[in-house]
Order: sequence, then C-alpha cells, then structure tokens
Amino acid sequence: MDDWKNYIEGQIIPQYHHSDVSHGIDHVRAVIQESLSLAEICQVDKRLAYTIAAYHDIGIGNGRDLHHQYSAEYMLNDEHLRKWFVEDDIILMSEAVFDHRASAQHPPRSIYGKIVADADRDLDTDVVVRRSIQYSRSCNPEADKQFIYNVVKQHLLEKYAEGGYLKLWLNVGKAPRQLQYLRQVIANEECLKEYFEQNFDK
Repeated sequence: MDDWKNYIEGQIIPQYHHSDVSHGIDHVRAVIQESLSLAEICQVDKRLAYTIAAYHDIGIGNGRDLHHQYSAEYMLNDEHLRKWFVEDDIILMSEAVFDHRASAQHPPRSIYGKIVADADRDLDTDVVVRRSIQYSRSCNPEADKQFIYNVVKQHLLEKYAEGGYLKLWLNVGKAPRQLQYLRQVIANEECLKEYFEQNFDK
C-alpha cells in the first residue's frame, strides 16, 4: 500500500469511529467505494477521488450544519498531504469536500466535487431509511415510534421526493436508478411504512 493511503487508512478513517452512526466507518467506506467506481466511469484520477471521499465528513464532530466547511478546512490544514500532493491538488480536493453537501444550491466546482457529492448520496432505500431513523432517534431519544416515523417521513419528503432539495450531478452509476425507486417508495405510504418497520431496530 502506498504511503499516502497508509496515512489515510491509519490516521483519517479511524476518526470516523467517533462520528454519529449515520456518518461512521461504514458510511465513509461506502462513499470511498462509490467514488472510485464513479472516477473509473468518468476516467479521472482515482487517487484524488479516494482522498476526497476519505475526508468528506471528517469535520462532522463540529456539527452537521457546517461539517462540509470544517472538513474542507481540515483537509487544507493537513500538512501530511503535502508529502504526496501538490498544492493545486489539495485546493481542488478541499473544494470538492466543501461542495459535497446535499443541500448546496450551486453545482460543485469540479468533476471531483460531483463525484463525491453523488457517492455521498448512498440512495439504497434501506440505507436511507435506516440512517434517517438512526439520526432521528439520536436527536429524540425519548420519542415514541410514531413520532420517529413522522420525523423520518417529513425528512424523506423534503430531501428525496420529487422537488426535494437533493440533487444528482452525474447521470451515471447506480444513484439515478436508486433515487427513482426511493421516490416510488416515498410516494407509497404502505411501502414506506414497511421499510420503516424493517429498519427501525437495526
């Protein structure tokens, strides 16, 4: 394994153990894997795509609202990266990290920003519903099941339904197909409740 990857695997990814469950190790691994797949489709540098994905949520401990900004700053200030990347690449990667947020109203500034943004969506229906439940329960630990369902449903409608704020920037990979199916589930109350029940205690 190359030194840069050894560093990321040994010093960066383990920090996700301290993140909330929906932004933990499993999530960052999934974003890395999908970023590499999209980088291959788009024929761009996989080394950059991997590194961006590894850092994309590193600032989540400072709060969700500005985590993209904190993550970009962390990457810019990580002097270890300058052993393996030129300054222009570090700036490019930090901009991609900054631009990955789902609620961003502007397109990412580079193909790498679009890759990590789409890879971060992780639009498998079970994953989306489960992560929404996990986050809702962490914010409302005393709430009953019906309350959590209502919060999850509202979140899914606002983010993923037709007209929701989530955008896909690349019409490649598995995300467009997954989003289409997820929207069908959200539009069908009975189906949505079934996914909710299946994932509530996971």
